[in-house]
Amino acid sequence: MEKIFHRATGWRCSLSFLLFVGIFPFRLLPQAALFSSENLETIFARRQNPDSATTAFYAALEKLRAGSPSATPQIERLYADIIDIIDETERARWKTLQTPEEKVAFIKRFWLGHDLTPATMVNERLVEHYQRLLHARHKFS
Repeated sequence: MEKIFHRATGWRCSLSFLLFVGIFPFRLLPQAALFSSENLETIFARRQNPDSATTAFYAALEKLRAGSPSATPQIERLYADIIDIIDETERARWKTLQTPEEKVAFIKRFWLGHDLTPATMVNERLVEHYQRLLHARHKFS
């Protein structure tokens, strides 16, 4: 019953290995794999503390702001993660954005705007969304 996962980085690893890796600090991942969109979403699977998961997500999102050519597919993937929960106004705004900086700012502003308790460090809506998204991808893909 051991499932094998093929990561965007080309790694093949078992579920037990992913769980084992989850106990180590996030900074131990290779820098190239650290900010892939898959790793952005798995921040929430590996972090037990929602505060640190939210902080790590926003820090990784800021790394994408630099605008390297490899950042564009990752930013588009993050947009695809929220396409089902944005309204028409937000969708129209996204279509007008040109640069990676603008797109990253949009995604960050979206999550900050949907934070249920802005006075706290954790963004409960962000954490819940990615936990559900990971669960759905694990169960149904």
